[in-house]
Amino acid sequence: MTRSAANIFIRKDSSPVLIDFGSARQALGVATQTLTSLVSPGYAPFEQYHSKSNQQGPWTDIYGLAATMYRAICGRAPLDAVDRSN
Repeated sequence: MTRSAANIFIRKDSSPVLIDFGSARQALGVATQTLTSLVSPGYAPFEQYHSKSNQQGPWTDIYGLAATMYRAICGRAPLDAVDRSN
């Protein structure tokens, strides 16, 4: 089994399915914003580690997509944003 980001599910036919869109959920309203506090180390930008949801937006998902592309190209997960900031 190939390890992937926690929000990418690999089906039996090996096709990937993205099961979470953080900023799309955020756009639905305040009631769902607490769900965006979960992070996938290596795939979450630094601002996603903070509880202030106004620091997240479409760029949050773009970061996650870029991290996923990095994983696909390099064969390993990117460094965690918090570790990289040190």
